[in-house]
Amino acid sequence: VWIYDERNQRLTLWNVAPGQTSSPLRSLKFHPKGGGHRPYLTDHGAIWTRDFGSSVLYLGDSAGVMHQELGTPPFPTSDYLYDAELNFAFFIADPARQRFAVIYRRADRVAIYGVDGILEAEAIGPRTTAPRLALEGGMHRYVRPFPLSYNQGGATARFLYLPYCGRTTADERRYDAVHVLSWDVRVVSTIRFSSGIQAVAPTDDDRE
Repeated sequence: VWIYDERNQRLTLWNVAPGQTSSPLRSLKFHPKGGGHRPYLTDHGAIWTRDFGSSVLYLGDSAGVMHQELGTPPFPTSDYLYDAELNFAFFIADPARQRFAVIYRRADRVAIYGVDGILEAEAIGPRTTAPRLALEGGMHRYVRPFPLSYNQGGATARFLYLPYCGRTTADERRYDAVHVLSWDVRVVSTIRFSSGIQAVAPTDDDRE
């Protein structure tokens, strides 16, 4: 069992088999300024996870060794105080955990990586303007409005289902559409709803 220790920014592997010692076997440490995200384990022992603070993807193995740092955030983190929110991204795996989608909340951007860490496909839409910071009352705040794109979605072997806002913070923050994308990031269809939705859970056969 892998356990994510948020306070210490660490993933630790524990042996919970009956009759075995309960001491930790190995651990994986994130960058001090970062924060881990739900890990995905592949069938051959690779680990995919994301550093929340720096929006970097990590590809490692079950021995706790990180082999690559992957991914390029759309906005320059050196220009902003709040890197994690600025480049906030969701991480979705296909059911077989052979492909991984990085979905950005602040930009129309979807990137697909294979289990080997190679970028397979990427789509960048027109809404790529980053939030700007301004000094107000001695504190840095985001200048509104700024764009809102995707929310946490779901995936099947064939498609990604991504709630989409398409508005800015000056409008009602409502995700009332779902973009259905193939894994080569082609838009297959758009499903519209009469009210805002927060999450999508598609069935494996894509029928419901």
